[in-house]
Amino acid sequence: MAAALSRPAGLVVVVTTDRLRLALAGAGLDAITDGHHPAPVAGLRRAAVLILFDADRDPRVVLTERSPRLRQHAGQISFPGGRVDPGESARAAALREAWEECAIVDAGVRVLGELPASSLPVSSFAVTPVVAVWDGTGPLEPTASPDEVDAVHMVKVADLADPDNRGTWRQARTTASGGARLGGAAFAVDGLVIWGFTAMILDGVLEVAGWTRPWDTERVIDVLPKS
Repeated sequence: MAAALSRPAGLVVVVTTDRLRLALAGAGLDAITDGHHPAPVAGLRRAAVLILFDADRDPRVVLTERSPRLRQHAGQISFPGGRVDPGESARAAALREAWEECAIVDAGVRVLGELPASSLPVSSFAVTPVVAVWDGTGPLEPTASPDEVDAVHMVKVADLADPDNRGTWRQARTTASGGARLGGAAFAVDGLVIWGFTAMILDGVLEVAGWTRPWDTERVIDVLPKS
C-alpha cells in the first residue's frame, strides 16, 4: 500500500509527463510494481495493457469499463489490453487491444516504455504495462467497442492525484463466511471506483512521476463484492 508522502499540505503539483519519461528511461521503474504484485512465474499466460495519456501537460489517462457479464474482473475499471498472441510483443499487443477496444489508432500513439511485468494469479496472466502519450494530429477521442468493453473513460491525472479521491479498497464477501478484506490503493473519481491491478499501477505511476500528494491510507473505498 502506498504511504502518504511528507509534502507540505496544500502543495499544488504541476502534472506533466517529464519525470515519468525519465523513470521510463531506466530510473525507478521497479518502484511502480515492487511490493504490490509478484514477478511473473513460469506457466502464466502473457498479457499487456496500454497506459495512454492524451497530453504532455495536465494529461488524462484512458480507462475502460469491463462488461459486467464477464467471468473475471466483471465491471471493473481497467486499462485497454488483453492477451499477447503467439509471436507478438507486449507493445504490439497493447496497441492492438487499444484499437480493438477503443478504436485508438496506433499511428498516433508514442510509446514511452514498458514497466516490469507483474503476475495476476486470479486470472493466470503475467501482465506488461506499456506507457504511452497521444501524439496524433487531432485530439484523442476513444470510442468503446460494444463487443469488447461497456465504456471508455478519460480521467484527469490531477483528479487521480487529489487526496480527496484516494483511499484503500475494501471488498465484501457474499459467501457464507462473510466478512471483508482490505487491499491496496484505490481511487473514487468521476463516479468510478478504480482498484486492484489498475489502481496499483496508477499509484506507482503517480509516485514515480512525482504526481503523488499526501493522502489518507486509512480511508476506505468499498468495491464490488466477491462472490
